Amino acid sequence: MPYTRHLVDRGSSHSFVAKARPPTVTMPRIKALTTGSIPGFIDVVMNLNSPALLEDNLIWQASTAGKRIIFYGDDTWVRLFPKHFMEDDGTTSFFVSDYTEVDNNVTRHLDRTLKRDDWDVLILHYLGLDHIGHISGPHSSLIQPKLLEMDDVLKKIHSSLVSKEAEGSLPYLLVHGKNTGGDWSLSELDVLLLAGTIGHTLSLAASSFVEEEHQTWYFLLNTLCLAVFQDVCRKYFREQRGFGEEEELFLPSKDSHPSSHHKSEMSSEKWLALATPPFTLVCCRLLRSLNQTGVQWAHLPDVGHWLNSSDHKTVLSLLSAFCLVLIYLLVQRRCSLVSKFALALGLLGVYSYRAAVGNVLFPWQQSTRTTSKGTVEARFVYVFVLGILFTGTKGLLRSQILTTDAKLKSRGLWEIYSGLVLLVSLLFRAHNLPVLCCCLLIQTLMAQFIWKKLHYDAAQTTIMHYWFGQAFFYFQGNSNNIATVDISVGFVGLESYIEAPAIVLTALSTYAGPLLWACHLVCYLSSERERSPVAIGHGCYCLALLRSVPAAAYIVLVTVLRYHLFIWSVFSPKLLYESMHLLLTAGVCLFFITMEQSHSTSKS
Repeated sequence: MPYTRHLVDRGSSHSFVAKARPPTVTMPRIKALTTGSIPGFIDVVMNLNSPALLEDNLIWQASTAGKRIIFYGDDTWVRLFPKHFMEDDGTTSFFVSDYTEVDNNVTRHLDRTLKRDDWDVLILHYLGLDHIGHISGPHSSLIQPKLLEMDDVLKKIHSSLVSKEAEGSLPYLLVHGKNTGGDWSLSELDVLLLAGTIGHTLSLAASSFVEEEHQTWYFLLNTLCLAVFQDVCRKYFREQRGFGEEEELFLPSKDSHPSSHHKSEMSSEKWLALATPPFTLVCCRLLRSLNQTGVQWAHLPDVGHWLNSSDHKTVLSLLSAFCLVLIYLLVQRRCSLVSKFALALGLLGVYSYRAAVGNVLFPWQQSTRTTSKGTVEARFVYVFVLGILFTGTKGLLRSQILTTDAKLKSRGLWEIYSGLVLLVSLLFRAHNLPVLCCCLLIQTLMAQFIWKKLHYDAAQTTIMHYWFGQAFFYFQGNSNNIATVDISVGFVGLESYIEAPAIVLTALSTYAGPLLWACHLVCYLSSERERSPVAIGHGCYCLALLRSVPAAAYIVLVTVLRYHLFIWSVFSPKLLYESMHLLLTAGVCLFFITMEQSHSTSKS
């Protein structure tokens, strides 16, 4: 659309993308545009036989004000607004295979009508790409000619208005929102996310699937990476062939002639985006070998056992040091200078604690025997954890109460997240630090090159975070067996058993994977508020649904199977895990709601 691109590039128009809520069929969309209300799904039923619209609407207001309105195009308008048009010529759009008759009928009136001066409002409803997308997909050879046709129509109307030198406006609405098949239904990724979530819930009815639940999440995560890789390939390679995204076709960039530096940045960004899903798959495969879990293969030796053997303590020490350095590099980017310093000292304290308890060695250590029990070193780390959490909370409160600075709020959230990462790195065993590293690395790559660049909505992003969190729960070495709970972390930094801290530390260590991914979701959606103002609310509802539905279904299943042979050995331990996970998710959702309400209060 060269003329449209020209108008946008020179700043003659105000272009933006409006997100439509379902149902996205003709009559509900017209109703939403003219009344400002959100249509319901009953409007889908009424779409084929649209009654007259009785609500207050723009067409009725204009007609009552004496404005002369002319309409040509889809006859849904004529049925919705009878006797409101001075002149109209509606054509049925019921036949999906038709992509010429309606548009040609509109265009044949165009030249004659533009020369007239006896009208105030002219409404033209072209089908445009709608039916082409339905019959031959979003990459059909029919798209380019149709876009040029629509561009020519816009040129005629704009030139006519300019030549008359009369005051007026030209609203130009373009269809956007089809999936990869050209329809308005779910995309392949949406189908995968929905089917995977429902399938996992149904699998909880079988004891074998409960025992080997980690295999379900590994399979879903691998499939998700392949689906995301397909989306990345579709975006970059089809754009290269000239099809691009509809948003880029309709709302082109003002930089029509990008520099060579910009081109090289785009090229590196493309290859990093393409490499992210395969890299994630490789990380997941390596993490599966780190800890054998479940029932069938738990007895087999794994990389974790190899690293923890006394013969490989040097290897574990080098790996731990490398992981702690990588954790610092990945986390410190969004922290303040004070928090960066505290994080560095805290991670040094983590290594000192592991050396004190004999897991790793310092270069100058001759043996693993030490006079310290690690209590002082662990408390040293706790001081920096509390300091970082305090700094983040202070910035968060300042952003909510004293000012509405979004950057200050985002930094506060990320600092709270970095404090949580430091705490988890202390609680994790030395051989599990690669799990934390891979978690942070995947989060960074996905946020930078996948979720943001492919414009995934809040629901899709939330489900992906949830799936990753569930998989990392098992990458840690957890299972649905109570025996895999590491109760030793409840004594980190304590000289004797104290119930409350021990329970909190054990829960944080056990559910570190889901908790880190849920907290990252809060931080990510908060930093992306400009793109979707209601993203946090959508993420909260979606996360609550993802947790509550399997938990509710499992409670029903356990009640039904209460006389099952494995009720105490399989189903009951899983119920305890589900209950604790539900409690932690409720806390995260409460934090979600607090962020959403405080944002609304600050804006009002």
